[in-house]
Amino acid sequence: MAKKAKTIIATNIRLLRFAETVRANKKIALRKTLLLILLLSVSQFNGQTIVNILDSEDMILNSTRKVKTIRQMFSGESKPTIYEYNEQQQLISKTTSKPNISFLFSIKWEYEKEFNRPKFRFDHRKTRFYSEKTKWEFDYEDGVLSKIRTFDLNKNFISESIIRNDSLGNPTELKSINHNGDTIAYETAKYFYTDNLVEITIYKSDGSIFGIVVKPIDKFKPITDIEIFMSSRSYDDEKILIDDWNGFKITCNTFEHKFNKIGLWTKQKHDLVFFKPSDSSFDYGTNGLLKRAYKYY
Repeated sequence: MAKKAKTIIATNIRLLRFAETVRANKKIALRKTLLLILLLSVSQFNGQTIVNILDSEDMILNSTRKVKTIRQMFSGESKPTIYEYNEQQQLISKTTSKPNISFLFSIKWEYEKEFNRPKFRFDHRKTRFYSEKTKWEFDYEDGVLSKIRTFDLNKNFISESIIRNDSLGNPTELKSINHNGDTIAYETAKYFYTDNLVEITIYKSDGSIFGIVVKPIDKFKPITDIEIFMSSRSYDDEKILIDDWNGFKITCNTFEHKFNKIGLWTKQKHDLVFFKPSDSSFDYGTNGLLKRAYKYY
């Protein structure tokens, strides 16, 4: 019998509420996995993650300057987002708002004219309880993103992320520290380019593994069958760093897109496959964890 559970995740920056439907005998394990996914999705407000870096907002828009996105949530509610682009098709602003609950989150980018890449990002998060603004500064080494710093409205330092990249410019290691010099995030990534998949490992402050996420490197290109890929992987080295090995699940992400007549994608379906390395078993998340319907205008 399916049950509906509500989980509230509180961070020092935002309060995120969502509802999930799970089977009773799998509720605890699935909740932990969904918690990991949500932590990754909101971590861009506390610092940077490899998932955030790989998930570019760029889209092929031709002459279109503005896009409206509808994001379908677990609870059935929708959250509209407006994307705006400049003449060079660079994303310059992204705004999500819900007037009925006094929620606003906007991001604006400024680009280096010479190198055509982001230099600054300005975030504004506003709810009925508070309003907060953050500035991001991006540094590059050999043309590849290597460092991100964040500051508050009064120019006080918040955090710094140091990024190491492979020869193709994709991040392989990320370490974030706060204003006290404490490590607040550490991640590594392994790339399987022939499979179009990347495996991201997230660590706790004590060096143990918090979670592992597998996702497409390019979500618009085909990937190796996820069950075949995961069944070929060995996690003997990671096993000693995982607290609850028998209950540990790896979250695998797959995407499907629908395109309009001129080749612009209009819908994105995000499905989940949960792999349990202790017994090589699979479980499946609810279809439509994330759906986006785009309207171009």
